Amino acid sequence: IQTGHGPDLLLLCDASCPEFPEDSGILRAVSLAFGAPPLDLYLFGNRLLFPSVSFKEATCFKPIPAGEYGLYLTPEQDMDSPLLSVLISLEAGSQQTLCILNGSWQPEALDVMMLPN
Repeated sequence: IQTGHGPDLLLLCDASCPEFPEDSGILRAVSLAFGAPPLDLYLFGNRLLFPSVSFKEATCFKPIPAGEYGLYLTPEQDMDSPLLSVLISLEAGSQQTLCILNGSWQPEALDVMMLPN
């Protein structure tokens, strides 16, 4: 990850996942975006999924029914100012991490990458 002192490594530990329904997957988010404010992650429809995700913070896993979802990121407690929206697909039985990254096209831009666990 990028830090104020240059590149660094961040170890993300995978805690045991909670039991979840067979027709669901589990999702967590981690902010690796240096300089980004704490972020709220919403499902389209204004359902707050992960509140106040700070730099180098990994959320707990949450079970979500399998399917395709629109997510958007906003500065903490400012759902009227989305910074990024993204479509994700979550398969039943899958474990995914949504990584929030610095965008490559401008310093304050954000990007996301989905990683299977």
